[in-house]
Amino acid sequence: VPFSGGAFGYCRCALGPFWGFVVGASEILQYFTFVASSVQFGSTAVTFALGASPDLEPIYYLIIYLVTFFVQLRGGNLLWNIVVVCSIVTIFPVILFLFGAFLNFDYNKYANAAPNMYESFPSGDGFMRSAFLGPSYFYIGIEMLPQVCNHVRDPNITLPRGMYYGCILSTVIALLAVIACAGTTPGYGVDLSAVSYPMDHILWEVYGISSDVKGVLFVLSSSLVCVFSLMYSSGHQMGSLAKSGLLPSFMTKTYGPHQVPYVCLIISTLLQFTFCCAVRFKFPEFSMYKLLYIPALFVYLGSFAAYIVFATRFKNMQRHWYSPLGITGAVVGIIIDVVMIASTFGYVLDANVYIGIYFVFIALSIVYYFAYAQHHQFFSPEEQQRFLKAYITNVNKRKKTN
Repeated sequence: VPFSGGAFGYCRCALGPFWGFVVGASEILQYFTFVASSVQFGSTAVTFALGASPDLEPIYYLIIYLVTFFVQLRGGNLLWNIVVVCSIVTIFPVILFLFGAFLNFDYNKYANAAPNMYESFPSGDGFMRSAFLGPSYFYIGIEMLPQVCNHVRDPNITLPRGMYYGCILSTVIALLAVIACAGTTPGYGVDLSAVSYPMDHILWEVYGISSDVKGVLFVLSSSLVCVFSLMYSSGHQMGSLAKSGLLPSFMTKTYGPHQVPYVCLIISTLLQFTFCCAVRFKFPEFSMYKLLYIPALFVYLGSFAAYIVFATRFKNMQRHWYSPLGITGAVVGIIIDVVMIASTFGYVLDANVYIGIYFVFIALSIVYYFAYAQHHQFFSPEEQQRFLKAYITNVNKRKKTN
């Protein structure tokens, strides 16, 4: 169901206004920390490339946020053209590496060169921390795609296809990269996590290309993709909540022919810039990257549950796309999600502070909901249009129950 509020509106319709608000609040925190962490990564990459002082990084924060804000304010195709270009720049070195790696592929020679290869595979809490939780970052943010439904043709068909093939592309490239890294020089055992920019190291091994700038460009372009796209999501997510009465009405104001929620963008930009500077100067050990995936797990949990409700209760709604995995896939997704949440609580001990921050944020959001939002909320015109049949079904069901 393409809706500019993303999973918030989807869960609000299926699970009820309260749980929809919790999902919406979780998404705001997720997008907020995702953009802020990407700005930090990008600024660090610029510092590395220029050989400049890290003390200049707040200036890079300001430049990135200002450029992003004015691009967002302009709206239209400019934003998405930038995202496409950055995406191509990001993925090109990976494709280049895969092509060269498989030309020199010898699994037996390189992957089995380390005698303790299989014995050193992580187990127990090591497995939970590295091999299990690491891949959870692969798809974080993909649920933002429905938010662009008002800017694409045939969103009922285009957006689910984009999400579906995007997930397949990410999975295939990730698997190929794992195999390629193991079966080409220098093989298993090289700790790429100790290398500042692994792509530069990999291209040197495969092609003899040595340039820190290339490795930095790879990181900077991927950071800019996240900044531009997730800042869009952050502003439009807040705007959607405001249009439903869950945030103050002045946040519904828009600008220009593309209806850009400029008030939400201003608030989001100022808060994120302040947060980045506070972390940089007061809490340098704080990792926003560790915080962002915790709300994401709960957003996906709500999305899976909402999917099951839609697939069972709202069968008569018109559909242009059917999930190939159906309810079974949603159930498996819930199981995986719950295991990941449990493993985060039980095994990633350094994540306790981030878990605490998430729950404090949600607790404050719930207080705000019952004190203010609950009494001012309503269904926005877009919600009524997208979910009209579902709302009618819910009303009829309640009448039958009573």
